[in-house]
Amino acid sequence: MKRLFVRSRSLPLIVALAVITAMCTVSTASAASPGTGGVAVIHTAAASRSAAASSAPCNFQAVQTCQSTDPTVTVSAYYYGDTSACTFVWNIDWGDSHSTPNLVVNGPADGWSVLSQHTYAAPNTYTILITGQVTDGSCAESDFSRTFTLTSPPPKCPTAFLLGIHGMNEGPSDTKPAVSATIAETFTAFDSDTTKLGNNAVKQVALPYKTITIGNFLAPNDGTVNGLKTVDDTANTLLNDVKASHKQCPSTRILLAGYSMGAWIINDMLTKMLAKPGDWAGIKGIELYGDPCYISGSYKGLVRETYPDLNHCMLDSWYPYPEPANSVPFKVQSQCYYHDPICGRGFTGKNLFDKQRLFTLAQCNYTPSPSKAGACPHFNYEVGGPGKGETAKGGKFLAQHA
Repeated sequence: MKRLFVRSRSLPLIVALAVITAMCTVSTASAASPGTGGVAVIHTAAASRSAAASSAPCNFQAVQTCQSTDPTVTVSAYYYGDTSACTFVWNIDWGDSHSTPNLVVNGPADGWSVLSQHTYAAPNTYTILITGQVTDGSCAESDFSRTFTLTSPPPKCPTAFLLGIHGMNEGPSDTKPAVSATIAETFTAFDSDTTKLGNNAVKQVALPYKTITIGNFLAPNDGTVNGLKTVDDTANTLLNDVKASHKQCPSTRILLAGYSMGAWIINDMLTKMLAKPGDWAGIKGIELYGDPCYISGSYKGLVRETYPDLNHCMLDSWYPYPEPANSVPFKVQSQCYYHDPICGRGFTGKNLFDKQRLFTLAQCNYTPSPSKAGACPHFNYEVGGPGKGETAKGGKFLAQHA
């Protein structure tokens, strides 16, 4: 590929040049006059040089290929010899369906002269073709091409990333766009506490997944099986999200908050990570509310009690997070309201059909929100609004590990 040059036919012998640009230094080049009507070839060590990818804009003087996250490029022509009586007309095809035609240059001075600039719209690799002609005077020109790669800028990584997972009959999902109240208020408390700690570069995201109701779960014809499948599928999604987040932003501290079924999903994900502990790299804190996998002494969560062989929960002796604890790079806090029938605190783990537990479960089934405070302890984690209740404790705990 030839470097662009323009010469006067009256140019004698050899012209030495040294060009220093913002991109790099070009080695000395020489051009020999071939005689009347000929075209000289510039021999240079920079003929195949590339500019390393950077955020600086590409200025095609000393390089033939360039990569940048800056979408604006500059193309220049180099003139030498007596071109004072010559007129050049250039056409540039930018390689993205755009062109700049009829660039007229009259009697240019020796050295580099900017022809045009162009801004690209999307990351890709583009071949820029520059063709020209001499319309007046005894000069010559040489067509040339350049290659530009617009790269995507690196992500702006937060210092901490909190991912919230909702419970039964909640969202966000295709059918329920609103974010779970427990998760939303945890986000609010977390944001407030991280700000107090001087950490403003945090991000919160509520993981969307299919909304499951108690009716769906208890429905005949494999309702429970479908519910377990939703938990397992979402745990796989969460695992992939955690791994992708850590790969993209390895210094970001990953935090998780799960309520009810969301806490169960986190249990399932942690269980999957046991096969490859490196997958939990980046996780620094986990908050669980009303976890159906909960266990403390004789108190057991509904899922752990009901499906001992197929529950996707952490082992009894390891709860709330894997052992050995000193090899796990994160802390876990599991909150269970007294007489919450889902996590089971206050109910004997040896009798799932405890009358009081069944009664409370019925109350939860008929009280779909915390609007009737106290009717269903499982719905009371966000009672009191931002800054109060268990979500305030959860947000503070996560902020301390952000």
